[in-house]
Amino acid sequence: MAKRPRKRPRAKHHRNVYVDDMAALIIRIPDGKRERLKDLACARKQSVTKLFDEMATVLLAEYDAETRFRARAARGAGKARRGLQLLAKARGEGRPRRSR
Repeated sequence: MAKRPRKRPRAKHHRNVYVDDMAALIIRIPDGKRERLKDLACARKQSVTKLFDEMATVLLAEYDAETRFRARAARGAGKARRGLQLLAKARGEGRPRRSR
């Protein structure tokens, strides 16, 4: 079989504006939900595509924050007493307060 020629890479610039490579995403949702999303996008004067892009941005930011929190929590696991001592020191207290 003859090899098909390789596709040329997509242009990164279009009219002096940087354009990221994009992929299509097909989702299946109920018709009623689709219509409500179209109404929401219309009310915000943007496309449904832009609406989904913004939702994805928020979801990814939340995921990144949770991932950072879990990593920091893992690094601090078992170090509660030392953390309370540092907090007391920062407050200028001689000894840490005990929890009741």
